[in-house]
Amino acid sequence: MVKADLKSRKVLIILLSLILVTAFTITLEISIFNKPSSFEWKTSSPEKQKMNAGLLRNMTEFIQDKGIPVHSVLVIRNDYLVYEQYFSGFSEERRHELWSCTKSVTSALIGIAIDKGYFAVDDLVLDLFPTKTFQNIDERKQKMTVEHLLTMSTGLEWAGDTEYVAMRSSETDWVQYVLDKPMVAEPGEVFNYHTGASHVLSAIIQTTTGNSTLEFAQMYLLEPIGLESASWVVDNQEFKIARGGEGLYMTPRDMARFGLLYMHVGSWNGKQVIPQEWVKASTSSRVTTDGGQPHSNYGYQFWTYPSIKLNGRFFNNFFAARGMYEQLIYVFPESNLVVVFTSHVTNYTLPGPDYLLYNFILSAILPTVIL
Repeated sequence: MVKADLKSRKVLIILLSLILVTAFTITLEISIFNKPSSFEWKTSSPEKQKMNAGLLRNMTEFIQDKGIPVHSVLVIRNDYLVYEQYFSGFSEERRHELWSCTKSVTSALIGIAIDKGYFAVDDLVLDLFPTKTFQNIDERKQKMTVEHLLTMSTGLEWAGDTEYVAMRSSETDWVQYVLDKPMVAEPGEVFNYHTGASHVLSAIIQTTTGNSTLEFAQMYLLEPIGLESASWVVDNQEFKIARGGEGLYMTPRDMARFGLLYMHVGSWNGKQVIPQEWVKASTSSRVTTDGGQPHSNYGYQFWTYPSIKLNGRFFNNFFAARGMYEQLIYVFPESNLVVVFTSHVTNYTLPGPDYLLYNFILSAILPTVIL
């Protein structure tokens, strides 16, 4: 486990939003996947899956009464969809931007590509781009591996989200931009939240497989689990690389399906879509984050939570894909629970999705009675 320095992680949300608006004045190119699916969710009442329906109803009223900017909430327990509500004009058919939840999907694709032999987790990053020449080369940069990109412990200089936005609105080759940066630490020593590193992971997929990241995802992830549609914003470079750290759009139900795939350790209808060992490695704590998220560590592009105590009960070894403005895919393997939120939260002093998770959804799980 490595120690983290997250002093620069808390970016003023209003300033960042203004920068994002400016960045979006450039034309966005989007790759789109659409394919009808025969998959049908199993539905159940909360009571049949040992959840308190009254608390979930109270959550709906709380969201509406408090004006919480949540767009959707889905709860899946024991593989059954037990709660699904949409707000502010959103619906089950409408795709939602995942923001940094995209990183977790990129991680899944990296695991699939490794399993297919395209590269290895301990491959040197610079060697995977043989046609490029990078600046600020030293022994530390030459030791950087794919795993360091996955755990955001590259050692590269990176000024957080504001630098990513600046890169995104520029005409620079994004991979070049990231890997030209000087080293400020040994790879593997310091966690530094780095969306640019996630984009390099997407570039590795495209460079080594010969497919765009979305094409690769369609063949080996989206279609095998029956996702109906997705769109993915690409960078502004010649090769149109899907943004590995953000830019993916899915419906909330498809987000839940992705969470359910990880609940089942990469297996879907008896087929191993993502290698089981990769799922376990990705969702295990590999880096300490010193408060990047409360009670959390970091795996391979997933936030990991060793344990929390709630109302005298412990919830252990769960994990989440997390995106800006509170896009969330929570997976609780011990409780057989998947929870999805889409939102546009900008005021983090008010109750938001995590408050709803702890005070309504987890609290609704009825205790197991041992006779």
